[in-house]
Amino acid sequence: MAQALRPLQPFTHADAFIGARVRAHRIASGMSQAALGARIRVSASAIHMIETGERPLHPDDAAQLDGAFGSQGELAALAMAKVRGLLLTQEERSMDASRRAFLHGLAGLPAIAAADRVGRGMQAMFTGGLPPAGVDAWNETAASYASRYMVTAPDQLLGDMLPDLVAIHRLTAAHPYQRDLAAVAARLAGLTSALLTDLGEVAKARHWLTVLDGYSAAAGDARIRAWGHGALAVLDTYYATPAQVIADTSRAIPAAGSACAGSVMLYGLRARALAACGDTGGAAQALDVAVAIHGRLAPDEADDYMWGFPERQLRWYESRTFTLTGDLDRAREAREEALRLYPAADQVDRVLLHLDGAACALSAGDPDQAAASAVEVLAAVPPQRRTAVLERRTDELAAALAPHRDLAPVRDFNEFRAAWAT
Repeated sequence: MAQALRPLQPFTHADAFIGARVRAHRIASGMSQAALGARIRVSASAIHMIETGERPLHPDDAAQLDGAFGSQGELAALAMAKVRGLLLTQEERSMDASRRAFLHGLAGLPAIAAADRVGRGMQAMFTGGLPPAGVDAWNETAASYASRYMVTAPDQLLGDMLPDLVAIHRLTAAHPYQRDLAAVAARLAGLTSALLTDLGEVAKARHWLTVLDGYSAAAGDARIRAWGHGALAVLDTYYATPAQVIADTSRAIPAAGSACAGSVMLYGLRARALAACGDTGGAAQALDVAVAIHGRLAPDEADDYMWGFPERQLRWYESRTFTLTGDLDRAREAREEALRLYPAADQVDRVLLHLDGAACALSAGDPDQAAASAVEVLAAVPPQRRTAVLERRTDELAAALAPHRDLAPVRDFNEFRAAWAT
């Protein structure tokens, strides 16, 4: 049985930080310490000591690790930065040469001002060199991309983001202790994963959620980390099984906290998965918890579509859960309220809500209406928004309509679907 990994403290010193990055890449690559050691011809215990910061990572070994991970020179750059003295902690720096000049510069200042300057200099060791204005600009960049998510084709938005993804990777490598910059990187990683989810790139989307988890841990951002766990459950909602979503949420809920958007997402997705498995009581209980947590969200989370959980999303989750449990009246009420709250420009969730309506019509014994309404909503989707998620939901409806394939509206739906998918 594999031993539990030792918790890391990446901000204690340079070797610990580099080791934490090695572990993150190794886990993302699915390799054991022994397998990784074999790749670069060192022992598993040596890999363990590198990951825990007990052994420095030699630049030559770092280059081999970059090759094994495909990490584009990140570890080699960090190892060289440490060799050049750019990643030393404050306590490791020799003050012998500069101590007198440093104290002389403070001699004419009042004690409070001098202490403030010392504190700011020590803080800079851990926050890196990018000034607040630079971080603010990056936050605005991330927010701008997030605002385009609902109305821009995913492949186009992903292409637009690529130069900034490269830039933020370089910045975080250059300023590895800067937590606010790591928080920006976590959000960009999360948005990248969401776009890849829409495009059906499941393995790549999962990898970017691993990147998000690493950056959010480095940033100490529990909210975005919980969001990432919810995003993993979203990915499995569309591309795995309800049982996998239940397993995802069972692992993530205890660590997510009791009043954040990620918790609402996790409980809402759990409700949908339990409903799909026929556990009506469990689904209702999970949905009640999601509603209760949503009522305690801070305003910034309750209004933020991308990183928060607005009421319209909660109503959509209710609609989907009640559709799956067969509570058609409550499903219709939740769906109508969600559609009222969603902006008309939304080209993602509104379509899925209308497909829920088609599923309800079928459950109510009206396959003609189900097929006709599905054609109507899908015809309005522009070609660049015909994502893998929508195709899978359309396939689910087609499978449910299969017993009624001889009806004219269902034949029309199947013909339309075949042309729509191409």
